Amino acid sequence: MLLARGGKSQGYALWLKEGRPAFTVVVANKLVTVEAREQWSDWATLTGVITADHQVQLRVNGQLAATAPLPELIAKDPNDAMQIGADSICGIEACEPHTQCVLAAQESTPNINGFDPASIRITGETGHRKTVVNGLGEALIECYEKWKLPSELGFAWAKPARSIGLNGAAV
Repeated sequence: MLLARGGKSQGYALWLKEGRPAFTVVVANKLVTVEAREQWSDWATLTGVITADHQVQLRVNGQLAATAPLPELIAKDPNDAMQIGADSICGIEACEPHTQCVLAAQESTPNINGFDPASIRITGETGHRKTVVNGLGEALIECYEKWKLPSELGFAWAKPARSIGLNGAAV
């Protein structure tokens, strides 16, 4: 990893893929990677560009090396800090399978139930607050012991999800 900013849902990274410069952009959980065709073994200036007309570009020493369409622009400043020389969590290329699974999980239950406000307790001072949901720990232990999902045990805050493929289509 040469440079990374952002995370699994949005961000970007300049990195080397088998010695070839690559630029990856993640927007709304969609991963787009462009890479140079040849390995680079000398000093080079790498530039990753996101254009106003939704294109991802990789430039090597000022020359366009690769381009691809981007479904949309990054909507807001990524939460994760800029990292230079390494990505402390993992390489951005490792996030694609995880991102697909998380996106499918989110799309399988678009309307999530909330907890009863009377069961929520907040303790501590600002910066050290803890949120406790009364009975949640016991409910999750019961799920574990019975090998059941919370929705299968009828908890009011849980509802069944619909089956969905990793491409986002219902199955």
